[in-house]
Amino acid sequence: MNYYMLDKNDISVVRGIVNTKDVMKELGITNAQFTKMVRNEEIYKGCILVPVIRESGRELPTSESEELYQLVCESDSGFRYYITSHIRVVSVSPFDGTEREMRIRKTSETRYVVKIIDGKRKKYISVLGEAYKAFVGEIKDKHIVVCDGDLKIENLKLVDLSEVNRLKNSKKVKVGDKIYNSIAECANKNFISAPYLYQMLEGVKPNLIGVELV
Repeated sequence: MNYYMLDKNDISVVRGIVNTKDVMKELGITNAQFTKMVRNEEIYKGCILVPVIRESGRELPTSESEELYQLVCESDSGFRYYITSHIRVVSVSPFDGTEREMRIRKTSETRYVVKIIDGKRKKYISVLGEAYKAFVGEIKDKHIVVCDGDLKIENLKLVDLSEVNRLKNSKKVKVGDKIYNSIAECANKNFISAPYLYQMLEGVKPNLIGVELV
């Protein structure tokens, strides 16, 4: 696996490309130690190592290939949350670097989330969307990410919202204590387009009004 060497003072500057095995051999570390080093953005020769996801003639990551980590967010208390190419969400403690796998919940036919607590606030990580953006590619407008089969990176695909809205639109949703009989009704009452509202439910767009499925 190859990694870009990004200048720690200006990550837009690429200082070179290194290979996992070469760095492990040079530093005398194990694969687990190397993974932790990359995940924690430890400095290597004045650079931060970032995986080269797309290489010429190289396939995208699979559930069988080396597990890659991508930072999703960091809490006010310093906890870091990562999505991996093996469709796991892990938290890393700022105190001792302890890694803990988070529980993924399936809340609808197409939505998998992880709930995190940031102070008194609850936040949700959209697992499929974050994994797709990190390891597969961009999410097109008016599309969502679905998992066709087992929860594996190779089973993620984009689906046009028009293909799923008809099935989803009949579901009840709520904003605060107000319950709406359908996504269409909720979108109309809150002056938001139905496709955009559905993307908020799926975690593709920021959930500006706190809409939830009932």
